[in-house]
Amino acid sequence: MSTRLGEGDFLYDVLERSMNKAQEATDKDLSEDKVKDIAVGSLRYNLLSKKRKQLVTFDAEKAVSVKSQTGASVQYAYARLSSIKDKVDTDEPEFDASHLEHQSEIELAQKLSMFPMTVGSSIEEYEPQGLAVYAEELKEAINQFYKDCHVTGVEKDLKNIRLALVMASMNVLSDVMGIL
Repeated sequence: MSTRLGEGDFLYDVLERSMNKAQEATDKDLSEDKVKDIAVGSLRYNLLSKKRKQLVTFDAEKAVSVKSQTGASVQYAYARLSSIKDKVDTDEPEFDASHLEHQSEIELAQKLSMFPMTVGSSIEEYEPQGLAVYAEELKEAINQFYKDCHVTGVEKDLKNIRLALVMASMNVLSDVMGIL
């Protein structure tokens, strides 16, 4: 493929392929707007997860996979958290880090606390890929928390602590993906 010879993909074509792959990957009847959100988010994440001077290749199928380091996998982590939040009826829970007991809770709280510093260093170094790396690491901490720590079916204080982590994680994921 040579852009000098007029060969290459137009962004519209890449987006169209991404939307098709996103629709196939979800196996759900999502609205066109939702599919487009997944495809655009995955494309942006893929482009911004690379260093400024790194050659960018794009694989639409890989970009919308929730099983690899992609924007779609980060979006999926957000959807999981949203599902937890919807299942729990409680007001805004108060958070006290001194009550964290499980290692997954502690690691998630630590990762969340690194967000402001990560944003600052990404801006200072003109490297948005630092935010993509952070999003991936946060997603991994969220997935471990999801696996290890139930929010429903536990006593009220523990539920509130974990729900506060869920909501904080949703806020930070939303912010980091919004920046990217």
